Amino acid sequence: MKAWLILEAEKQFHLVDLVNSAIFHLSEISVELPAFGSLVRLAAEASYEADKKQRELLHVSISASQKEKLDALLQSECQYQRTPFYELKEPPENPNAKTIQKEIQLLQRLRSFNIDFDVLIKINNDKIKHFFEIARSYKSNELYDLNPEIRYPYQPGTPSLEDLRR
Repeated sequence: MKAWLILEAEKQFHLVDLVNSAIFHLSEISVELPAFGSLVRLAAEASYEADKKQRELLHVSISASQKEKLDALLQSECQYQRTPFYELKEPPENPNAKTIQKEIQLLQRLRSFNIDFDVLIKINNDKIKHFFEIARSYKSNELYDLNPEIRYPYQPGTPSLEDLRR
């Protein structure tokens, strides 16, 4: 059951959806349902394991030099200056030719890191979006303070992956 849940959790990131999938699966194979609390606990553990597995997959696909470049996106030269990470995750406040040009330059900078996005094919698109939302929820310094095994997998997802694939 746990192995099945982990495979399902690789496709889903909402615990409720995972629990519902488990209920339907167990009903289909005519297995008596465990207590709801046990099912939620199993689904939460499976979700954690699936996220960990996918983060590790992303983490090992990024080279040391790419990690240094990604870290540079999280740091600004002046204490109160916006970081490149912030500029990438937030849309321009007043879209005009200058801000759009700056956004394009930031995307080109990230594209120049030559991060191999082929590994993303192995990860469900909804999970990538989930990682993107997690990264966007952090400030640059907060993301930089995260454990590298967590920080690096989230960072490439910050700008639109479709923009980077082009």
